[in-house]
Amino acid sequence: MEINKGLLLFKDMIEERPANDNYSSLSMNNECQRRESEELQVGDINNNKTNLRTEGRDDQYGREDMYSTDVDSIRFIDLPKIGMTFDSLEEVEHTYYAFAGQKGFCVQKGSTRHSKNCLRKKTYVCSKEGTSKAKVPVVENPANISTKPRHIRNSRTGCKALLSIKKVGEQWMICKVNDDHNHEMSALSNKRFLKINREITPYARNLINRLEESNIPPSQQYSYVAMQSGGFSSCSFTQSDFSNYRRDDKENMISHDVDILIKKFQTLKEHDDDYYYSYELDKEGCLKQLFWADPKCIEEYKQYGEAITFDTTYNTNKYKLIIGIFCGVNNHMRTVLFANGFLSNESTESFIWLFSEFKKCMGNYPKTIITDQDAAMKTAISSEFPTTFHRLCKWHITHKMCDKVGTVYRNKDEMERFNKILNTSENINEFEKNWSSWATDNKLTENKWLKDMYTIRESWCPIYMTNHFFGGMQSTQRSEGMNSLVKLNVKRSSTLFEFVCSLEVVLNAQRNKLEELNHRDMDAPPLLITQLQIEKCLLYIYTTEVFLLYQQQVQKSVCYYIRGLPNEPNIHIVVGIYTQIQSAKITCNDLEDTPSCSCHLFSSKAIPCRHIICFLTTTGRTSLPNDLICDRWKKTENKSQTRAEGIQKPVGTALASIFNRCARLIGNNVKIEDEIISKMNGILQEFEALHSTGNRQSVSRSITRFEDKITTMPLIGNPKVAKTKGSGKNTGRPGKADPRFKSTREIKVKRPRCCKKCQQQGHNARSCAVDYHK
Repeated sequence: MEINKGLLLFKDMIEERPANDNYSSLSMNNECQRRESEELQVGDINNNKTNLRTEGRDDQYGREDMYSTDVDSIRFIDLPKIGMTFDSLEEVEHTYYAFAGQKGFCVQKGSTRHSKNCLRKKTYVCSKEGTSKAKVPVVENPANISTKPRHIRNSRTGCKALLSIKKVGEQWMICKVNDDHNHEMSALSNKRFLKINREITPYARNLINRLEESNIPPSQQYSYVAMQSGGFSSCSFTQSDFSNYRRDDKENMISHDVDILIKKFQTLKEHDDDYYYSYELDKEGCLKQLFWADPKCIEEYKQYGEAITFDTTYNTNKYKLIIGIFCGVNNHMRTVLFANGFLSNESTESFIWLFSEFKKCMGNYPKTIITDQDAAMKTAISSEFPTTFHRLCKWHITHKMCDKVGTVYRNKDEMERFNKILNTSENINEFEKNWSSWATDNKLTENKWLKDMYTIRESWCPIYMTNHFFGGMQSTQRSEGMNSLVKLNVKRSSTLFEFVCSLEVVLNAQRNKLEELNHRDMDAPPLLITQLQIEKCLLYIYTTEVFLLYQQQVQKSVCYYIRGLPNEPNIHIVVGIYTQIQSAKITCNDLEDTPSCSCHLFSSKAIPCRHIICFLTTTGRTSLPNDLICDRWKKTENKSQTRAEGIQKPVGTALASIFNRCARLIGNNVKIEDEIISKMNGILQEFEALHSTGNRQSVSRSITRFEDKITTMPLIGNPKVAKTKGSGKNTGRPGKADPRFKSTREIKVKRPRCCKKCQQQGHNARSCAVDYHK
């Protein structure tokens, strides 16, 4: 019988349990603790085989849940009997651990017996088996301060309960069972605290990982997960389990950081061949540099990649690798990310490798690029992007004026004059004349730095950029803004895998916002401010952000009029109505041709200027020529996600969607809730019937979010800690974390551990007796 997919997903969310590992045991579901009586009804065992619950699906991340099952849906099992046979050790553990969990005691593995290097006999004993030896902590106390010994609990009672199995052929048979305990069983309300009943399921792990990637503090993560499972009393693990999981997961990630990251890239590549990544190793097999871009980034580059910015930043990972980010501007005038790369240094060779991979990934190189004044970067761009116009960041250059021409920089009037020359000059001759005059008046004609900046003026002054398209960008501000956004979600101690996951969260948030803007543009266009038909022609074509810029030009166009030249029929002068000063020259060979303007606003920003609009309205045109309508600013519809984006969705998204639909349907109606629960129980019974023990997959024993095969020796070594100019140096020099200068000798001396309360050696704060004398 075919079961509805949505109901199966809902079933996953409310029943499935994971296999045994350090944090999850093969126990009864915790909901059995809510039974009104400790008298548990024991079900029959069919065919000498038992099954505690259906096995979870073993997909990439696991798809199981932390939630409890309704008590009516649990099939209780009886004490395993002598002579029962099982196909595997996992089935034995399923059965005995389940019985122990429902009765109220824990199990640990006892003795084993081998024959010819083959396991032949195995024993499981009660966790209270044996006796505890007295442990007297030896504490050195040179200060002769009275200390309080650490309390050590004694959980051993010499319990003789056990279960022994031996191998008969290809099966395991129970040969001895003793269920006589010399201690009380855990009370019903306390059974959930037994280690055998505690577990962090793959669903819970993925939720914790998503909270970590979303920058939620660890102190709040456990509370959130507990609330999602129905409260602290329904949560299947404790705060200590949560802390231990985060610790072990972090250790495993650090040891195999690059292997885990490359495996992630390989998985994404398998699901979408357009996913691109490349890396380079050093002579010792350690990661040296890495480049990657997802299909959505590549698609956006094809649309908006004619002008890009590139910048590097530091202190985003524990290896101090440099992160280089390629950015641009999309049709909403918002920053869009094209690609990323990790570099171990800022040498010319490193940048050449990075730009070469960028070119391979995108299929071509941009028309224009904006960077800072890094010499190695400039050489690499000339090598890999030979026809790209390289523009230097204007902000970085003007920001240095404080150090290079400090006296003039502090003169507000002179700096306003300088900025006016830099930004509002109408032609090159005017700019050069005013620059020379300003330098002479401030006695800066011999200033070496200023002379150098004037020599390379064609690389950063706006007047020389009028024939190149930059999408309104004049600096690397968009790359730096993206750097700042990324740093909000990562730490200096982040691994590369954590960095990539955090960057995915940032990108997903940005893309969700972009879809919202696309919907807004389609649903509610902006209002018109004039009665001109030429304003309305782009209302339903351009995005709101770009249309508002065009609207400003339309509004300003009414302040001009056109005056022809007697001897030049193809040239028209645009004159201000109030100033009577020539503003620009319009060139148009025929009234039906596309006009061009001397202000070059359209060539640099792809937005028609007020002068062209004035000319068109004066000559009776009601719409823009097609050559003045730029495709990159047009509205776009939201597209379906790529295959790589689909695989990146956190496990549990579909489950949460089904659950929320049920919650909306129920509302406050108890009758509907009871009806849904009744139908779900029926579907669960059908689902259980379809999954017998023989069809179950092998038991997963991964202790963290990653597969066990990753926990072997790493295939690719983690990067060596890079020594870059922006990441600080561990040489005793003061840094952000430690402003005090330390000598080399002081750094090498290992300080002894002291008590945080009394500052004495030989004990710690928990065993300190200072508080007890107050």
